[in-house]
Amino acid sequence: YAFVDDPCDADYVGQGTKYRSANCQLIENTLLGPGVYKAGKTNVQTDSTTPNLIGGNEGLRPETARTQTLGVVLQPDFIPGFVATADWYRVNITDAIEAPDAQQVANECVDLSTIANPYCAEIQRTATGNFPGSIKQVTTRQINVASFFTQGIDFSATYHANLDDWFHSHLGNIDLHLIGNHLDTVSTTPLPGQAPIQSANTAYGGVDGGATPYWQFNLDAVWNYEAWSFDYNVDWYDGVLNFTRQQMYSEPNIVDKQFLHQPAHDVHSIQVGYDIREGWNVYAGINNVWYQKPSIGNNGLPTDPLGRFFYGGVKVDFNPF
Repeated sequence: YAFVDDPCDADYVGQGTKYRSANCQLIENTLLGPGVYKAGKTNVQTDSTTPNLIGGNEGLRPETARTQTLGVVLQPDFIPGFVATADWYRVNITDAIEAPDAQQVANECVDLSTIANPYCAEIQRTATGNFPGSIKQVTTRQINVASFFTQGIDFSATYHANLDDWFHSHLGNIDLHLIGNHLDTVSTTPLPGQAPIQSANTAYGGVDGGATPYWQFNLDAVWNYEAWSFDYNVDWYDGVLNFTRQQMYSEPNIVDKQFLHQPAHDVHSIQVGYDIREGWNVYAGINNVWYQKPSIGNNGLPTDPLGRFFYGGVKVDFNPF
């Protein structure tokens, strides 16, 4: 069961493509008869969860991908212990396999130029009840879309330094590791001949259905001193749009400007460890040190609702030899 905003409801029919209103009218006229449903006026939103049937698809075709990459590795002699990489990628997949969620299925059914599409085949509507014409069930499964395209740059940097050499005193060593990505674009073309859906810098469109920010990185700094280890981690990505570009184009005043974007994901974590003896280590840490919280109305962005988390443990190496 999932909450699905019915794209044919009076509150949402204006947030889609230029085809949504006419497609909703055609679907509802076929189901209810002419004159019962009026686009932009009739309410078909039940405000309750919708049954969501999840299953496989025996009709899937193999994907075909054309991938271009170009990479560089920098290891300058004047910075001992430093290595940096950058990899540009460009990926175009035809017959791409995607698993749209219930909301995506409902929207794409009426946002394409024709309702004779694989998304509408997964929607069942009811002609009876308190909201005739409302969605009764959505089937979500993997499907082949026309194409998927993305382009960006992956980058990383590592640095190892012996602090004894820096300060001429026994201070251990430090390791820094940075890994990140800059996303230029990500788009999906649902059917041949349809306009691509741009989802970069939005809260939707990721491989796992999550956010697709322009910039993201993870920085890990570890200081080892004798039996002690200190780890500081920063996980960050920039703020993303709360709505699809189509929604914002179709309804510019969809919400007040302060609610258009999610704030940046900015989670800091620390861990301290100590080697009691060989094979024995105790550790403790805090995830989300500064207690970043989800934004109003969203349990997953910019961070999950778990909040600040304290933990501890013991690692033991039971080596019989």
